[in-house]
Amino acid sequence: MDTTTPGTAIPGTTTSSTTTPGTTGNMDFLPLTEAVGLTEFDIERVAALHRALAPSQHAYDIIHTHCVIVARLALSLARADAITHADGTPLDERLLALGGMVHDIGTYQLIKSDGSDGEPLRFKHSKYIQHGLRGYKLLKACGFGEDLAQFARNHTGIGLTAKAVKGQELPLPVADYVPVTEEQELVMYADKFHTKSDPAEFVGYDRCIRRAAKHGEANAQGMRDLIERFCMPPIEQAAREYGMELR
Repeated sequence: MDTTTPGTAIPGTTTSSTTTPGTTGNMDFLPLTEAVGLTEFDIERVAALHRALAPSQHAYDIIHTHCVIVARLALSLARADAITHADGTPLDERLLALGGMVHDIGTYQLIKSDGSDGEPLRFKHSKYIQHGLRGYKLLKACGFGEDLAQFARNHTGIGLTAKAVKGQELPLPVADYVPVTEEQELVMYADKFHTKSDPAEFVGYDRCIRRAAKHGEANAQGMRDLIERFCMPPIEQAAREYGMELR
């Protein structure tokens, strides 16, 4: 999404990345089925939830596809960089993929135009900042656990802090909405490289920094730091596969 606010990266994450910012090296854009422990039932269960919430096929196509792309980018980054938890244990790839697939589930509640009348998909921008918290509450109401629901709550920008919520008078309860696990942080990061615009697009390095800079140089530097740490995801390969523009 476009809204990015300063946050603090999770300490202790380990990666093997030495890739120059703006490039992806030889990273593969992995399918969801590569995620260890993820089943076809998992994938269909999440797709069914998207279908049940979507007010139109057009809205489903854009939002669900975006979530799948983010999940795949996050998985690709985790696998290519051999990212682990601070104690050296491997990431939970099933949780990572599921988290990516549900992170924007709250956006269905904030649709202004669903595209069914030929108009582009549009969101209620004045309330859009609420989509993470709405998604969190929705997932909990649907019986999903805290570990999965937090992917929706904690992915906005590069970490939405209580200080930012209060200082910007955002329409949210004052609290930190920042990743608390490496899996959540990867989904938050991957989300910055694909849009739910209509038509949807992939976001390159320069544009990603420009978008972050709209909220201050500290925010832009935070995005640069994340890119240096994780490297760029395989957006060129993904754009070709999905037939979407990369700019």
